[in-house]
Amino acid sequence: MVHIPQRQGLCVLTLFATAPLLGLVAAHPEELTQERVQNIAIIGAGAAGSSAAYHLRRFAEDEGVPINVTIFESRGRAGGRTRTVNVYDDPLQPVEQGASIFVRVNTILYDAVQEFGLQLVKDDDGVEERLVIWDGETFRYEQNEGSSKWWNYAKLFWKYGMTPLKAKRLVDSTIGRFLELYDEPHFPFTSLTQAAIDLDLVKLTGITGGQFLQESGIGLDFSRDIIQAATRVNYATNLAHIHGLEAMVSMAPDGAMQVAGGNWQIFANMVRASNASFLYETAVTSLELQKSSTVDNAAPKYILSTKATGPRARGDSKAEPGSDAAGKAGFFSVSTLRRVKNPKTRQTEYLYKVFSPEVVDPDFLSRLLGVEVPSTFTGRGPTTDDEPISWYHPTCLTRNGLYYTSGIESFISTMETSALMGKNVAKLIVNELAGKDEALGGSQKGSSEDDASSSSPGPQDEL
Repeated sequence: MVHIPQRQGLCVLTLFATAPLLGLVAAHPEELTQERVQNIAIIGAGAAGSSAAYHLRRFAEDEGVPINVTIFESRGRAGGRTRTVNVYDDPLQPVEQGASIFVRVNTILYDAVQEFGLQLVKDDDGVEERLVIWDGETFRYEQNEGSSKWWNYAKLFWKYGMTPLKAKRLVDSTIGRFLELYDEPHFPFTSLTQAAIDLDLVKLTGITGGQFLQESGIGLDFSRDIIQAATRVNYATNLAHIHGLEAMVSMAPDGAMQVAGGNWQIFANMVRASNASFLYETAVTSLELQKSSTVDNAAPKYILSTKATGPRARGDSKAEPGSDAAGKAGFFSVSTLRRVKNPKTRQTEYLYKVFSPEVVDPDFLSRLLGVEVPSTFTGRGPTTDDEPISWYHPTCLTRNGLYYTSGIESFISTMETSALMGKNVAKLIVNELAGKDEALGGSQKGSSEDDASSSSPGPQDEL
């Protein structure tokens, strides 16, 4: 965000825009009264940027601080990683491509859904809700969601003893500590690192998920079969290449939900409710900061997942060797999302989501589905560079005028945590404008340099 106090200089932005941009600093001269309207710029309208704009308006109204917010978004829409694609190019059949679900404890997202009156997706009764964990040779565990929960519990305890109960308590304890970030004395925080230290979470980000589970007394079979299955479907990453905190987050999605028509609507509504000026297809290419301007760079990482449709088949249970990351199974997860109608054949087909370290090409799909898939079935996707992420959260924000929200990504990467960081920065800025620096919440010790922690090679399977 760029907050420019009227008497303390300007922030010069070099922009590439499809529409003319004039008078950014003094967008509304008639409003620049003795109240000194504070100009704030947000770079990026993803989860963090949209949340920041929305909460800036709410906090500023509570404190009686006049603000003027401008959002710069390089794409033609809000929502960032949340994106739907249309099955068969049919706008009546949208499907989430990334950031597909959130859960009830994600209070920022859930409360926004309630406030904006958005509808949630209902389960497709025509799709059998069945969980199967396969290691490429044998089915390690099976669970039918139509069965009694007590029967499913009995199967878990019969196979894994008391480990599932111990793992649930570990997840609940970890998530409970994280949720303290939402309230005083930890909110708002100027140092994410210090907040993590205060909540005894930082040690979880310094070891792998496998190490944390072993130290916590979680059995190897349960960790490999159940918890690693969750990290694969949520982050396309094995326990050896994800830190302990995100391993716990992967086990949290009880009551997973999504917005009918796309989760992007949460953030589009946040932008609309913020009353901010929204400059879409306007990319910020450089930024010059002068004096005490304040910038919130909400440019996030994007999450890409793979989708495919086709006839349903289980294929041969005998596995062929796959990639090193996926083992003999050759893929991380395959989820049956729902039934869809093929507009050409009028037949009912099944929509799948595939997570795989392998390129999803026709040969891959033929092996997976047990039928021959034409060579023209898949197209060439975008190329990306694989770079290891930090094992520790880098500098997430600095009080010297620059607020960087994406620092939370290597701490926990979800829509909710990005929205939390946007809300946190909004509160810090409004507190500063209202002269409430001394009233900031906990986790204020340490400077921005304290957030810049050491890096070590991280997971190669980052999604």
